[in-house]
Amino acid sequence: MAIGIPPRYTGELNLDELNLSPEQFLVVASEAVMQLGWDIGWLNASGMVAYAPISISSWSEEVKIIREGGSVKIKSECLGKQIVDFGKNRRNIVRFIDVFTAIKEASQAEELEQKYLALQQRFPEVLNGQPLTEKEKFDNIFSFFTPTEGYFITPVLINFNIIVFMLMALCGAGIFEHNADSLIWWGANLRPFTMAGEWWRLLTNYFLHIGLLQLIMNMYALLYIGALMEPYLGRTRFLSAYLLSGLAGSITSLYWHDAAVSVGASSAIFGLYGVFLIMMTTDLIEKSARKALFSSIVFFVVFNLLMGLRGGVDNASHIGGLMGGLVIGCACFPGLFKPYVLNFKLGNNWFSKGQSS
Repeated sequence: MAIGIPPRYTGELNLDELNLSPEQFLVVASEAVMQLGWDIGWLNASGMVAYAPISISSWSEEVKIIREGGSVKIKSECLGKQIVDFGKNRRNIVRFIDVFTAIKEASQAEELEQKYLALQQRFPEVLNGQPLTEKEKFDNIFSFFTPTEGYFITPVLINFNIIVFMLMALCGAGIFEHNADSLIWWGANLRPFTMAGEWWRLLTNYFLHIGLLQLIMNMYALLYIGALMEPYLGRTRFLSAYLLSGLAGSITSLYWHDAAVSVGASSAIFGLYGVFLIMMTTDLIEKSARKALFSSIVFFVVFNLLMGLRGGVDNASHIGGLMGGLVIGCACFPGLFKPYVLNFKLGNNWFSKGQSS
């Protein structure tokens, strides 16, 4: 059972021991993937990226099968927001190796060479959208909080939220649950104060959190969606989407509640999920990955809205943020089709993916 953000498991095959050429390996690997019922999302002479179907224990996994010299690296990684994979990634690797070995033993060299010529024709067809490789940046816990190219605004927002929470705790607001007076003093959204001219509360409230648990849950959700979205939107559009979605949630909460103390980044995060739902109507993301991600995103939204029906949760800000994100996503939609080039790495090889409207 793998635990991580996201959970993953790796394996390896030795081509020399298998007595396979790189071309023969690719044929056998592609047939093994198809026999397992996985969708091939990306394919070239170096290997492939496939997506396992959704199951009870997982929201689908991304499986990379990449040739590096005389060996083949295989990695299965969860796409959803789960932290524990219940052994699904390991089973993916074991099943692939078993099926790969069986197909290899039943195949003739001449037959594999002929099949490779046919497989070559699929390379341009399958390369449709960028594989989800930004999560490769997370090789240790510090990488979650370190700004890098393609993942800059997300850690800045996470760090800022954590710093504000720590300052509140050091000033006596508490750790596991801040009291209402402290939240109001630090900038919570509360109609009598906000409508009295303190409009800055519409912005400051979604950088505050009522306690440690809310902070952890929101920052994990922000980490997940930020790693997926920011490379596509860029720094300016991603930050704008976050701030405007949070503002939409704050205004909705202000309209809906007469005297509720509203705090938390969840309205802005719901907005980012709304933008991402619109993004999945484009071909920026590989279509097999879109299918796998859609269930995870919808589950997050529906589950949290249902949880928001409990008392003490500002569901109005969640709905306002989500609706704001959908609108912002539609506004960004034309810009997503402007010419761009995305660079991504599979194994030791770098590739570029360009597109124009």
